[in-house]
Amino acid sequence: MNTLSRNRQELKRRASYHFYRHLGRPLKRRHVKTTSGTPMVAGLLSSPIGLGAGARLVRRGLEMSGYDVSVCDLTPYIQPHMCEISVRSGAIDDGQGPIILHVNPAEVPKAIHLLRGRGLSHRRMIGVWAWELERIPKAWKNCENWFDEIWSISEFSLPGLSTLSTPAVHVGYPIPQATEDKPNHWRDRLGITDTFSVLMSFDAQSSLGRKNPMAAIEAFNRAFPDPADARLVIKITGDYRSFATSHPEIFDAPNIVIVDEVLLSWEMIDLIRSCDSFISLTRAEGFGLTVAEAAANGVATIVTGWSAPADWIGCPNMHFVDFDLIPVKDAYNVYNNITGRRWADPDIAHAAKLLRDIKDRPQSETKKLSGQAKKWWKKNHGVDAFQSRLSRETRSAMIKIENREHEHALLQHAKPAE
Repeated sequence: MNTLSRNRQELKRRASYHFYRHLGRPLKRRHVKTTSGTPMVAGLLSSPIGLGAGARLVRRGLEMSGYDVSVCDLTPYIQPHMCEISVRSGAIDDGQGPIILHVNPAEVPKAIHLLRGRGLSHRRMIGVWAWELERIPKAWKNCENWFDEIWSISEFSLPGLSTLSTPAVHVGYPIPQATEDKPNHWRDRLGITDTFSVLMSFDAQSSLGRKNPMAAIEAFNRAFPDPADARLVIKITGDYRSFATSHPEIFDAPNIVIVDEVLLSWEMIDLIRSCDSFISLTRAEGFGLTVAEAAANGVATIVTGWSAPADWIGCPNMHFVDFDLIPVKDAYNVYNNITGRRWADPDIAHAAKLLRDIKDRPQSETKKLSGQAKKWWKKNHGVDAFQSRLSRETRSAMIKIENREHEHALLQHAKPAE
């Protein structure tokens, strides 16, 4: 995307933000008791990007915790070009339970406008946010009065979000773990059956300065200068063609395999589990979904030891790359207006060494660490851990399925005989 196109897109985004912020002004923070009922998850549910995956994980966590969940997919109105994943029908919205809104703060005013008529004045309102740097943008304070609570999806983001006057709690995501034997169809399909394989994944539509994919590619090339020693599998989401045009040498390399198709969550986890290692040398993450999916499923994971992934220090089979904190210099101008901004500069040589160490590790040790990582993740970041981090106020605003059935039975019993 050239500079002119980016500037136009930024102007359109700002105009939309201020227009919908004006429409949303009448909705101020509520000082009345909110109602209880069926929770609603609203967000980019049919989008393949991280925000969409996050909204689907929040829904999954609530459903696996025993709640009926209604859904409102905002993708057709906010990102109409990204409606690529089918959304399973949810429960009927009773207009009483909390609304859990999983969009970026810049899209909150438009989302609030789209949700009018859903009982916003009396329902508990929860925003799900994350930020990649230590300080949140000042503009986020313009959105907080629409919410009773903010969910931080990482402990790293929580201190920044705690500067808001709206209460913020760390909730995180419950990451799915596959239970069946490791699949092989991806290995056959990608031609990596008998080769040590490393997976990296990034959204080419995101800030490439932050995602830093070229550093991971360089670390791989340093670790395995002989193309016969290993294969690098690159899963690209978003602006695939633009990245291919700007980096043609990657697409011609004999030891690199590209996957550019849209994958469902279980398909992505199958791809991750089919590789021997996962690497991400990101400069900053608000969560790091694919990193979490790799670690939770026992794959040897290499990641920069700063920002949200550092929440998981202590997880077996996760390897944290040394780094220096440096001032942010973002060619895409996403972060250059944030005060006190800095992010990580990962040590590529250290990452290359970690890759070689993982390749040389005995199979018995690899299997042992994989099992330990799965158990650690389930205990610390599984569904039970997700539910335990919900605030008392939020739990009291959501009625579980069994309670709803009990209420229904009482009402039926109280009905006069016909």
